[in-house]
Amino acid sequence: MDFNKKWMRVLVCMVMFSFVFAVGIATAADNITGTIEKTEAGSIIKAEDGDYLVSGQDLSAMAGKKVKATGTISETKEGKTINVESVEEIE
Repeated sequence: MDFNKKWMRVLVCMVMFSFVFAVGIATAADNITGTIEKTEAGSIIKAEDGDYLVSGQDLSAMAGKKVKATGTISETKEGKTINVESVEEIE
């Protein structure tokens, strides 16, 4: 019986590790490059493939600057949003 319990624990640990690893891959950060603009809705990044509403950081002080933003992108019927994790100004 103890042998079966040990194997069950090993199996459960392996399954949990697989889920954690898969979630880490699924939420990999995306990069976009564009210009910061202030709007009534908040800051946006105007990129070649469209506008991204910024969440996660206040980038209003960088209005007019070209940036490379890293974060998680989501898309709804209202548009695209990037939850910014990091941002750097580029020339």
